[in-house]
This record gives sequence, structure tokens and C-alpha cells, in this order.
Amino acid sequence: MRPASMQGADGDVLTEQDLSVLDTIDIPAEEKYAAPPPTPPAPSKSPVLTGINQKFKSSKADREEGFEFKPPEPTMTSTAYRWDTSPPSIEQLRYSERFFERYPVRFLWAADEFEKMPDGAVPEVAFLGRSNVGKSSILNALMNHKGMARTSSKPGRTRKMNAFSVGGARLTLLDMPGYGHGSRESWGREIMEYLRSRKQFRRAFLLIDPIHGFKEVDYMILEAFQEMGVPYQLVLSKTDKLDTPKARKAKIPQLSEIFMAVQQNMADYGGHAGYGEILATATQPTKIGVNDLRWAVLRAVGLEGKRK
Repeated sequence: MRPASMQGADGDVLTEQDLSVLDTIDIPAEEKYAAPPPTPPAPSKSPVLTGINQKFKSSKADREEGFEFKPPEPTMTSTAYRWDTSPPSIEQLRYSERFFERYPVRFLWAADEFEKMPDGAVPEVAFLGRSNVGKSSILNALMNHKGMARTSSKPGRTRKMNAFSVGGARLTLLDMPGYGHGSRESWGREIMEYLRSRKQFRRAFLLIDPIHGFKEVDYMILEAFQEMGVPYQLVLSKTDKLDTPKARKAKIPQLSEIFMAVQQNMADYGGHAGYGEILATATQPTKIGVNDLRWAVLRAVGLEGKRK
């Protein structure tokens, strides 16, 4: 997901061939979440906000009138780290489960170019990530349909932008082709055109594999989100693999440490378009964090339902 060439953290222009091999580089465990220094922002006449929570600061007039916004206290569980939002209630999680499982899922369309996408009348969210990060598995868990989104251990298996209708045709989920190793340059251009131009689009859910951590292409995606003002949320996939002998031997950080590192990367690269909630999910051997992700999707599109 990128233009024909992009500028790396060291200032060099990266070609398509450079980007394709980045995913094959073996990075030491202690460096997987250590972000390279962010590119200095271009000079601007408008003030630069430095923290993720800065956008929620009350104005001087509000404080003088006795009104001062206070963001929710940060909370961290085994499925989420939240600092700008409150966790859903049991009732809300049950509602999100019913929304996704009550109605049959329908495959709508597949397109390899933005111009070939049919018009839509309901809100859409898109799932993105590096090749083989687990997008299709997460989507199948969300839709409660094992074979709807095609899964494969081979990178680059998803070759088109695939749309699925859920919730009685009230919401559309998009499974985007993976970027990085095994991807194709044209996919990135078409996906960015979708994020920039599609009127029905509401939020991008960017998946990160916690075992492999962030790579150069992930930072590039976050920077593209910031530059274009794309609303997004980060989701950790395959978190069940964190508690394995192999992960412990490789000295993979604890989930709490990963949450904090991911938040820092959001602040450094993704700007203020990022939602203040990082979710941890898994689909094997049991579903973890799936209903939390369902609720996040519903909040993103305004389909939370009304409390009785």
C-alpha cells in the first residue's frame, strides 16, 4: 500500500523492490517495537499538537465557564488498551455479537481498481495489514463464517478488494490486499484511492502481528494515514502466539509493553487520526477480543444501537 516509491526513515527513496524485501529482514526481538526517529514535520503556520490526547483539551473559554473536558482514565485488559474511550459494557458486547451473527453474511463484490467499485448506500470499514498478518481470519471470526474471507499461509493470497455485507445489509466490511512481501504495487495505489475518495468509508482497522512487530512499511502506512487524515484504529492479531515457548524463548515483550509501544508509534507516525483504543485479538484456538472489535466497528459507523 504505497506509491511507486516512498521515502524511508533515513531519507532515501525506497523503490517497490526495496519495499517488497523489507518483510523478509529478521529483526532482533528487542528492536521490533523500537520505532526509528520520525520524520520532522514540515513547517506550518498552524500550531503543532504533540500528544494524542491534545485534541481533547478544553479551550480557555470552556475553562473560564467552568467546563473542562477530562478524558477517560486509561484502562488495560487482556483484550484492549484504551485511553480516549471507555470500555463497552457486557450489554454492549452482547449487542455487537447479535448484530454480526443474527443475519446471514453476503459476499457483495470484488474489485482490483477503485473505479470498478460499485456504489454503496451503507457505511464501510476497511481491514488492512501486511501480507499474512491474519486479516481474513479476523474477518471470518467477526462474521462468524469460517470460509467467507479466503485464508492462506501464502503471502499475497488476497488479490482484490473484497466486500462483505453484515448486520442485515446495514454495514459493509472490506478485506484489503496485504502490503509488503508478496504484494503488488498497484494494490497500494488503489487502496489509498479508496481511503481518500470513498464517501461510505468510516475507519481503517490496521492489523499488526505482535510477534513480528512494526516494520518499515507499517510506519509508511501510518504516515500516509496522518498525511491524508484517514481515521484508523490499530488491532493486534494472533496474540495467542505471545504465550508460547517459542515466543518466550525469543524474548517477545509482554502484551502490556506491546500496547505502550504501539501507542507511541501512533503518536509518532499516525498523528491524530488514530482512535484511542488498541485491541488485542486471536482466532485460534478460541476467539479472543472479537466482540470488542465488533463493538469498535459499530462505534466507527454509528451503529451502536440505543439503550432501552
